[in-house]
Amino acid sequence: MTRVGIYLGTTRDDTENVEKLLLSWGKYLSSRFDVEAFGSAPLPDSATQYYTHIRTPEDTSPSVSDSIPFPTVFSKIATVHRQCTEYVRQRSPDVLIQLWCFNSHAAGVASAGRRCGVPTITRYSGSTFDAYKFHSGAERVGVFALNNVLNGFVVSRLSDKTITLGPNGRDAVNRRGVNEEDIVMLPPTLDSEGRFHSVADDEPIRRRLGLSTDRKIALYVGRLSKLKGMPFLEDVISSLQDRADYQFVVIGEGPYRETLTEEFDERTVIAPGHVPYEGIDQYYKAADLYVHPSPKEGVPLVILEAMECGVPVVARRAGDVEFVTNNVVTTAAEMVSVIENETWDEEWLNERYFRPQFQKNRLREVISDVIG
Repeated sequence: MTRVGIYLGTTRDDTENVEKLLLSWGKYLSSRFDVEAFGSAPLPDSATQYYTHIRTPEDTSPSVSDSIPFPTVFSKIATVHRQCTEYVRQRSPDVLIQLWCFNSHAAGVASAGRRCGVPTITRYSGSTFDAYKFHSGAERVGVFALNNVLNGFVVSRLSDKTITLGPNGRDAVNRRGVNEEDIVMLPPTLDSEGRFHSVADDEPIRRRLGLSTDRKIALYVGRLSKLKGMPFLEDVISSLQDRADYQFVVIGEGPYRETLTEEFDERTVIAPGHVPYEGIDQYYKAADLYVHPSPKEGVPLVILEAMECGVPVVARRAGDVEFVTNNVVTTAAEMVSVIENETWDEEWLNERYFRPQFQKNRLREVISDVIG
């Protein structure tokens, strides 16, 4: 049987961030391929039924990359390369896949694959090529060199196929020299097993969660940080706080949790903090609108979960968000206007791309293509 090696990461990587992706890809691939997850990062317990877990120790010996700029990232790339090379020597896979952490995993996986003669599939997620815009000075130059020069070379010269989340990612890798036929559009999987769906009456859920029953609920789920667009959301809330018909519920941890709760009263903002994933669907079902202020995205899973629950989304323009919804804004004032006037579109664009059968077929096809 064809052996597929999916790289998990190093001990610095928290695989809980990709647990759902690992679970669904394992489910789609394990009936046709011998699927192995390797690296020194742990495999989430929920995914063990689909993968053979191959633990690849990290080499802690000094690396030449430790003496150059951005040592942590380059040292990590060197570690990824060594782990992938060791895995290939031990297990002789037919294909290697870089699943996540494109900026630090792709170069290590693809260079090891090329060195060992194993075809590789890289996955470009997020807005890695644009990340330098959120830095300044020497750091900006370093981030540009890492993400655009090194990883641009990786996708154009070393990997055999590149998966992107949507048209924005497709165009980004195409501009860096990847042929159209080597780009596969495959957005995040949404295999929620029935937990995310709309409800006819949300009042009992709201009462149970301690939310207002006489105001519309605008929801946000994610890290409450500057990089995730909290200043943008703060401006939106500030412009709407005098209205009596909206309450914002912001779920997650981060420095802006305290900022928001100090600036606004509970009639305007509720910040419950961390909510276990097993219970997050209740908040979507209670919401009237989902707001997403992040300036740096691929296709956020939270947007898909909201739409699965029948909740319209208004999002800041970033990544491939426009592949999912027409409700995309550039400024806080635009978002305020859309919310005030309720001028949003409830259509889920390109919905077929997110369904399990499409995902399963496309994944199997790209693996079969690279191994011939």
